[in-house]
Amino acid sequence: MALFFDFCFHKFGNFIIKIGEIGKNTIQLIGFILLIMMNIKISKKRALLLLYVFLVAIIIIFPIMIHFFNISGDVIPIIQSQLSFSGRFLKDQYLIIINSGGLTYYRTAQLLDYGFMISYGGFFFSLVCLVGINAETDSFWEKTRGMFSIMSIGAILFDALENVFILMTLSNPQNFPDLWAIVHSTFALVKYILLIAVLLWILSGSIVNLSKKIKERKERK
Repeated sequence: MALFFDFCFHKFGNFIIKIGEIGKNTIQLIGFILLIMMNIKISKKRALLLLYVFLVAIIIIFPIMIHFFNISGDVIPIIQSQLSFSGRFLKDQYLIIINSGGLTYYRTAQLLDYGFMISYGGFFFSLVCLVGINAETDSFWEKTRGMFSIMSIGAILFDALENVFILMTLSNPQNFPDLWAIVHSTFALVKYILLIAVLLWILSGSIVNLSKKIKERKERK
């Protein structure tokens, strides 16, 4: 019994150490990004340039990443896997992939996802900047531009943390602690909440800005 508790304590201790390292690196990265955002003013021209660059990156990376997911033999929808909150679910999913001989392909797809998350995060960040720049002075969209640009960056960070745990589970796909799946899905859920909030802000802000331009054109006539 003593050996059992010693084994459990050792495993739990290693898990806490890994969480601590991840948390420390994440805090440093958040601080670095916020420091950049507070000291660099994004102009409309620069925001457009970033938008085009990240759009091209998405067009290049996304199909390659999806190709590796497809040839891995994975048959589970990505969102269902990400929000499973279940170690048993992931182990069954990985078993299908292992039996298909596609575990290396699946791991490669997860690594490519880091490039994709930076691309879509930068794309949304650029869109938020453009909506805020085109909004009326002191409007809701102009005032909340900074907050939602931070949220778009936050989505990348939570996606990155989610992928860390995916790669950790893939290191031992049939025997990893079920807690890792719960933590992984928690990060995924926060990511989706942030992305949905940012997307709704962009769409509603774009509609308001477009209606303002249409109204101004009518008044000129």
